[in-house]
Amino acid sequence: MFRVWPVTLGMLVLADTAVWAAEGWLVSWWLPLVQGVATALLGLGVIGWASWRYGKAIAARLDDDLCLDGRLVDGPLLLLAGILLILPGLLADLLGLALLARPVRQLVVMVLQRGSGVGPG
Repeated sequence: MFRVWPVTLGMLVLADTAVWAAEGWLVSWWLPLVQGVATALLGLGVIGWASWRYGKAIAARLDDDLCLDGRLVDGPLLLLAGILLILPGLLADLLGLALLARPVRQLVVMVLQRGSGVGPG
């Protein structure tokens, strides 16, 4: 399963860059540039905030029994959102913005819990 992620991320970046280039060709050159700079700055801000907010909590939890709950996964999902916002392209930006919403992160946690066999039930 983990071998698929680099290929998937690479395909996302290639598809995203193609959409980004087509957007610049169809609309104007400045729109993708402004979008790329704005979302990269937002992504850096999210990474900085998530690192500050969740870094100590995650380090403290690593000493305890590691369990998959929302608080432990929330920080890394926000870091992933920041990374997706930094990557060029519209699809990565949309995925990053979606991960900023708490209900989407909770859905991801539920899927991870179901797949790992950890959680209620």
